[in-house]
This record gives sequence, C-alpha cells and structure tokens, in this order.
Amino acid sequence: MQRLARAEVQRLTERVPDLLRVMETVLGSVFDEQGYQWSERKLRVGAAMSAVELASHSRLEKRRALWHASMVLMTLKDIDGDPDTARLLDEVAGVAHTLSLAAIACDSEVASEDAIKQARTFIEAMGEAPLTWESLLKAHRAVDDDIVYR
Repeated sequence: MQRLARAEVQRLTERVPDLLRVMETVLGSVFDEQGYQWSERKLRVGAAMSAVELASHSRLEKRRALWHASMVLMTLKDIDGDPDTARLLDEVAGVAHTLSLAAIACDSEVASEDAIKQARTFIEAMGEAPLTWESLLKAHRAVDDDIVYR
C-alpha cells in the first residue's frame, strides 16, 4: 500500500499552526461581521472558532488536533444567509475536508490510495510560501481539479 513520504508528513505537520491561524482569521471575520445578531450561523461559526482555538493549544499531536478541528469546520457547509458569507463558509468546509483527508493520510495505516493522492497533491500545492487564505484555497482547489480530471 502506498504511503506519504516522511518529508510530506513533516511538511504538513510543520504547517499546522499556520493552517489553524489562517482558518481562525477567516472565521473571525465572519463572526465579527454578524455584529450583535445571534443566529444559527454565528453560533456555528463561533463553535468552529472554538474548535480551531482548542486545536491550536491542544496537547494532542498537531495533525490529530487539525483533524478534530476540521471535523467541526466541515459543519459550516450549507449555512443559510448572505450569499457571499455562505460561499465563504462553504469554501472553509471544503478546505477543512481536504485538511482532514491530509491528516488521515499522514497517520492512518488504512488511508485509501485516493486520500493519499489527494494529501500529496494538497501538500505539494501548498508550497513553501507563507500561508494565506488565498494560497490555502488554491491548494484545496488543486485537489478538486485532480479529482475532476482523473
């Protein structure tokens, strides 16, 4: 069975704090734009922010903490409301799905070959430059493009 190379696992592991920081920034902007209005969207975004913060300060292994945060971030898919914010939260959920697959591919003995290929594509597309939301989204889309064109 194919596995990720040690260098690929290390690259993802080293980027986990940056990945979480980017997600925290994106979620913070959505949370703040809701103002004092408490809605299902604000509560779900707040829960996702909490998951990211807990993962950032967890004693868990970094990739495991990333996986747990990603599970919560994926719940942001299909939240009603303003179309721009809904699109952004759908993108956050999609990126979180990619992050969860990458974490699984790094640590699981039973990761599927597809998960390993997707993780490899994502890690490679992330590159070495400082992470931003745009670069993270681009790396996620590289995985989507790989799936579509296989």
